[in-house]
Amino acid sequence: YARKTKNIWGEAYMHMALGLALLELKGPRAAQKHQKRALVLSREIKDRYLEGKALNNLANAVGLSQGDYHAAHDYFLQALSVFQEQGNRVGKGLALANLGWVSTILGEYDAAMDYYERSLVFNREQGNIMNEMYTYINMSAAAVGQENAAGALKWARKALEFAIKAQDRIAQGWGYFYLGHAFLLADQAESALDAFQKSAQCRNGSTAFILLTETRAGLIQAHAAIGNQKAAMIEAEKVYAHIGAEPRFEGAEEPLRIYFALYSFFKNTKDPRAQEVLQNANQLLNEQVSKLNSVDAQRIFVENVPWRQALKQAN
Repeated sequence: YARKTKNIWGEAYMHMALGLALLELKGPRAAQKHQKRALVLSREIKDRYLEGKALNNLANAVGLSQGDYHAAHDYFLQALSVFQEQGNRVGKGLALANLGWVSTILGEYDAAMDYYERSLVFNREQGNIMNEMYTYINMSAAAVGQENAAGALKWARKALEFAIKAQDRIAQGWGYFYLGHAFLLADQAESALDAFQKSAQCRNGSTAFILLTETRAGLIQAHAAIGNQKAAMIEAEKVYAHIGAEPRFEGAEEPLRIYFALYSFFKNTKDPRAQEVLQNANQLLNEQVSKLNSVDAQRIFVENVPWRQALKQAN
């Protein structure tokens, strides 16, 4: 209808809405083309607000579907520039949080925490509870990457306070997920198991099935740490089955952390599939590294992130 009536503004917003819906239903690759079209149309009609939103959404889709994190970083920077020009403080808070997220993925943890702290200023100022909650989740993720158990526990618990109060099951799934990883770092395997199980409960039935697979990787680690090899193997078989359908674990926040959990368990149980899993993992790691635009960025991407470094060294 928007096309027939030549309502470019309406068409642009429909593409953006479709992109967001498909991100949840079918994954980032399906969402990407709609966000690209929304960006083109927003620039055609010179709608800077819409342009900023489209840039932000496109960055998420590109990062998750292609693992092109430098491209995602550039889109987020462009979005931040647009929001700054507008004086849109809500948009600035969102763009800064997303810059923190992509910096976390790149292993640039100091930069990530700086972005998160700046984002929180805007989120609190605007009373934006949703953005503040997800910023805490991402701060916990960064602390996990730094192997900072105390920080990871602190931020995951803070995120869960907000998520439980808001009755937001998706955010609760993320909060419990990073709480589980924080407990693993703190050598509290029983608490980690409980947190991962709660994350799985929140994610069970979600259209984004990959999120449940990511939680199952945590369950492998928690069950193994407790010594329950049978339960760990049940989860490992489910994760291993996913490789046959989607070896890139597209849509997962940290696909290589999934691979690391599975490889470590198979190796420790002398399962012959360990080598196959390691080969797949390093193929994906090399693919991700090849998209980074400098030798230094490639080094940081691998060496600063424990599970990537461990997979590389195991090769």
